Order: sequence, then structure tokens, then C-alpha cells
Amino acid sequence: MGGIVIDTLLKNSVPASEIAALARDEKKAAQLKDKGVNIRMGDYDNKLLLNEAMKGIVKVFLVSGTDINKVVSQHRNVVDAAKQAIIGTVNVTTLLN
Repeated sequence: MGGIVIDTLLKNSVPASEIAALARDEKKAAQLKDKGVNIRMGDYDNKLLLNEAMKGIVKVFLVSGTDINKVVSQHRNVVDAAKQAIIGTVNVTTLLN
């Protein structure tokens, strides 16, 4: 879903240089990087990487992970990192079942 959101932003004239994407695997993010999107390496379970990835971010669009047993802790980690970076807007999607 994150890729769809980024493609929609790009189609609506948001410059790629103003978009950052969190990725666990740099190879999987290569297409976004090729479009000029800033790739931030991280993982919803890794608070230190999330804190680093959030630096300089203005808004967050959080796409939920798929592990139902981790969703709450992962969302908390992202929101906590956003708070630490003083990000004013966090949008969240959830996917259940």
C-alpha cells in the first residue's frame, strides 16, 4: 500500500524530493529510489532506526504491518518516534483479516 500512496503523491505533483519512504530492504525500495524518493532504512520493531528515520519528516503515513501480534507495539513505536521528532501529523492505516 505504501507504494500506491507514493505513486499517488507523485501523480499529484508532489516532488519526489519531498517524499521519504521507510524500507526494511534497500533492494525492494530500489524502484522508489530510482524515482527520486528518499529511502530511510528502518523497521517498525527497531526504535533506534525509527528515531533516525523520522528526522526531518513533517508528516507520516503509517501502513500497518501484517503480523497481528505486533501491530499495537509497532504502531506505538512509530508514534513514539514521530513524537520524538515533533511530527504534527500521523495518518494510520490498519489491515485486519
